[in-house]
Amino acid sequence: MSIIIKNRKSGPGVKLNRKTLLEAFKGPDWEITKSKPVFLFRQNTDGVWEIRFHKNKLYIPDSSGFKTIQFLLIQTSQDRQFQSKDLDVIERQMLPNESGGYSFDENRPNKKGLKANVGGEILSQETRRSYQAEITRLKKIELDDPQYSKAQSDIKILKQQLLEAVGLGGKPRQMSKDAKKIDDRVKKRIKDALEKIRRKNNDLYIFLKQNIKFKPAMYYCGDLKWRT
Repeated sequence: MSIIIKNRKSGPGVKLNRKTLLEAFKGPDWEITKSKPVFLFRQNTDGVWEIRFHKNKLYIPDSSGFKTIQFLLIQTSQDRQFQSKDLDVIERQMLPNESGGYSFDENRPNKKGLKANVGGEILSQETRRSYQAEITRLKKIELDDPQYSKAQSDIKILKQQLLEAVGLGGKPRQMSKDAKKIDDRVKKRIKDALEKIRRKNNDLYIFLKQNIKFKPAMYYCGDLKWRT
């Protein structure tokens, strides 16, 4: 983190020497502010990942797991939690767009050219509609109604089930027959990427390891805001 010293009267352009610095701590005409550090996690056009963490700059060749970590870091709320089957598509079906975010390409095959082994939607369209209708009904229950507390609890449960039934891009999640394999695969990608980071900077490795959570779903809970 750098320090910016500015003279309120003369403005910028003051030569910084020992005398100037001493005056900065004495006179009311000086203002000392700290510039905000930049935390960067992005992939350059050559495929190399450029990472800035406090004063450290890292350059790491592309590897499986980095796109998944980046995707988690740019989520602005801990409410954005993801199942392994959602993150599994990051490496193969999430493509960078012009705005710096990602676009979902459902037709892009995985690296082996195989389709996911799925067993139908978690909640059918008809079931989702019935859940929404029930939520609407429960919301009409007044505060003084004896059923109010139970209604609020049921609303929370139904909303959570609807949330879990929809994946990236608003697409209905499928019941995977290989859920355990997918979960292990995604976790291994992230852990392998973290290990590559550890070899470059142990402090960043510790920070990411502490703030990328795997249970009950995967999400980033750190207080640092990252640019990509």
